[in-house]
Amino acid sequence: MFFKQLFDPASSTLTYLIADDSNHEAVLIDPVTEQVERDVRLLREHGLKLKYTLETHVHADHVTAAQALSRPPARRPRSAGTAMRKATTACSATAT
Repeated sequence: MFFKQLFDPASSTLTYLIADDSNHEAVLIDPVTEQVERDVRLLREHGLKLKYTLETHVHADHVTAAQALSRPPARRPRSAGTAMRKATTACSATAT
């Protein structure tokens, strides 16, 4: 079994990467949008295939990266965190 604990300093969020050594399938638990590039890099470096993302609870402290990670790499935003901040800013501007 492969296990790695990851940390996002901006939200103080822990993410966990767990994988099966025999089939190289992985699960990311509580992924953070701003860390999509880090997570994808780790999956590649270790030859892992992301099979699942798992959210353990509703996150008020960060935006989940589950949707961004579920997209094929060609359709994944270069920086999902930047895209999310732009979308949030646009929504805030229209709401006022």
